[in-house]
Amino acid sequence: WVWDVLADLWEVGFGHLRMFVEREGHCRVAAKFKTSDGYSLGRWVNTQRSKRHQMPLDRRALLESLDGWVWDARAAKFEEGIGELCAFANREGHCRIAAKYKTSDGYALGAWVNSQRTSRDTMPADRRGRLEAVKGWLWDGRTNG
Repeated sequence: WVWDVLADLWEVGFGHLRMFVEREGHCRVAAKFKTSDGYSLGRWVNTQRSKRHQMPLDRRALLESLDGWVWDARAAKFEEGIGELCAFANREGHCRIAAKYKTSDGYALGAWVNSQRTSRDTMPADRRGRLEAVKGWLWDGRTNG
């Protein structure tokens, strides 16, 4: 018997997320990810992020206590990518990165760079500026120099 069905459903979702974090070591749940028992964890996570400002503070605190929890997954992905790009540029002295290039820890930097170049005209100006500030950044990866 459950008095508050919605609270119970939230606890079920949080329990699945906690198990995911324990197993995977992060909170980056793909939007369509389902657990082995069919629970739509990706959808649950996206719902939590979209309801951040309506969510009770105790639930927000529980989510924030998880390793790697972020409220804005897109911003976190950009920060991760630009960090990897800066490390590469500092080490190699350029940003001409092959499309299939992966870092030593498996980060698909080439794919991330291509994605940034493709979205040049639609990305926020601050992100464009941050990319252009990276030594050796080129919008056209085929250009030498």
